[in-house]
Amino acid sequence: MNKHFKWISILGTSILTVCSLSKVIAADTTNKYTILIDVNSTKADGKAWDAFGNAPDIVLEIEGTRYSSTHCKNTYRCKMSFTSPNKEWYLGIIDKDLGIDDLIGKGQCSVNSTCTLDRATVTIN
Repeated sequence: MNKHFKWISILGTSILTVCSLSKVIAADTTNKYTILIDVNSTKADGKAWDAFGNAPDIVLEIEGTRYSSTHCKNTYRCKMSFTSPNKEWYLGIIDKDLGIDDLIGKGQCSVNSTCTLDRATVTIN
C-alpha cells in the first residue's frame, strides 16, 4: 500500500484518509538589485536629449519590461532598484519622449559590474 494513504474503520465503515505530506519548498531566490545609470550629456550626434536642451527622461528596460521613476526625469544620473532571480540581464536605456523615444544604449550587464551601453554607463549591485 502507498505510504501516503491509510485505511481506517469507523463504525464499520471503511474510510480512506490521506496522510499529510511534507513538501520541501525551495527558498526564494529572487534578489534585490540597485542599478545606477549615468547618461552622456548629448546624443551621438552632439544634440541634446530633449527639447530646449533638457536632460533625458531615463527609462530602464530589463528583458523587455520597462521601469521608470519620477526621480529619473530630466537627469543624466538615475538610480533604481529591481528584483530578479537572475544575475545577468539584457538592458535597454531609453530617453522617454512625447514623440519618438531615443535609445540611449542597450546590451548585456551582470551583477557587480559596470557596463558601457552606447551613451550610458550602468552599474549593478
